[in-house]
Amino acid sequence: MIGKDLYICNCKNTMITNYQDLLMEFYLPLIGSIPVSLYLLLCAEIRKGKYCQIDRLCTLTSMNIDQIEQNIVILEQYRLLTTYRQQNKYVFLLSNPLNAYDFYKEVKQEFFYDNDDFSIRSWGMTHDYLVACDNGSNQ
Repeated sequence: MIGKDLYICNCKNTMITNYQDLLMEFYLPLIGSIPVSLYLLLCAEIRKGKYCQIDRLCTLTSMNIDQIEQNIVILEQYRLLTTYRQQNKYVFLLSNPLNAYDFYKEVKQEFFYDNDDFSIRSWGMTHDYLVACDNGSNQ
């Protein structure tokens, strides 16, 4: 990736209305503020609907290209972003954050699959809390 490369942002599905709450509640403690900030910026870039230079991301985030790439990898690891590249053009395809229940299941499976002691109570969460956070949505 170089500064003159182009990028455009798109979204896999319609962004859910509480995606920022889900990001702050569940993803921020795990991935940190910088990847979350980049995700939010890329969400805002969807409205542009046109290609921009990667330099724009560097300017808006005060990060160099290596840092942008590192944070893109983090977003991809948590399935918030899929990156497609063709020559010097990138398409950043954003995914909605998982709802509370699915997030818990995903984290348990990914990181604690061998630990029978892992429970939502060890995170200070109850089933009712997860349902309340989820608001009954399966998005």
